[in-house]
Amino acid sequence: MSAVATFLGGGNALTKPGEFANALSQHARSAAPASVNGSFLKLHTEGFWCYGKAEDRTDSESVFALNPMSLMVGYAAWRDNQKVEEHMAALGAEPVVLENLPQDLGEHTKGDRAGQKVKYDPQMSVSIQGIEGADTGLKLMYNASSHGGRTALAGLMDEVGKRVEEDPVFFIPLIKLETDSYYNKNYKRTVQTPVLEVVGWGDVNGNKAAPVKTRKRAERPPVDEAPKRTRRRRVAA
Repeated sequence: MSAVATFLGGGNALTKPGEFANALSQHARSAAPASVNGSFLKLHTEGFWCYGKAEDRTDSESVFALNPMSLMVGYAAWRDNQKVEEHMAALGAEPVVLENLPQDLGEHTKGDRAGQKVKYDPQMSVSIQGIEGADTGLKLMYNASSHGGRTALAGLMDEVGKRVEEDPVFFIPLIKLETDSYYNKNYKRTVQTPVLEVVGWGDVNGNKAAPVKTRKRAERPPVDEAPKRTRRRRVAA
């Protein structure tokens, strides 16, 4: 039984979709994991998705199911590209209060931020699993502490919240891992940003919702052009 099914008490539909949608939206906007049965997913600076220490690439055509109940938000602190603190809260738990966290985290010693005080960044995390394509069965945890990553996740959770109110059964987003980019004038380089493209919806038991049928616009039959009148030339008698 999946984590979502366990949360639902073994059922297939949320009994109070409105409350769940509201909690999910608020939790996402307040911006994770203590452990994960799988590897960590990340967007490489060169613009491809990868996971694990070996930075194995995911397949661009793979489809992943994202578990919205795995959402965690909180804060993480990095010193010299190494995570030194992480404090996360699961959906429905007491949120992490920044002022209550340890504040003396030292200073950066390398790079552009050398000498600057280490600070916390908001962080969000979710778990995903490959369901179609070359990455089928692959379990990954996505930690997002960058602005682009948190924006992508928060936007997706908003979509899930709206979906739950419309359909309390098929609310599991099925996504493809895409990318976008923009040129950062301050750093004078191209920055890659994550895109979590929803390609369908599923339920907690792995079933997919039927695609929405769009009504095809009836084509008008071709209109025959009226024959052009030709002026007859009178012949003199």
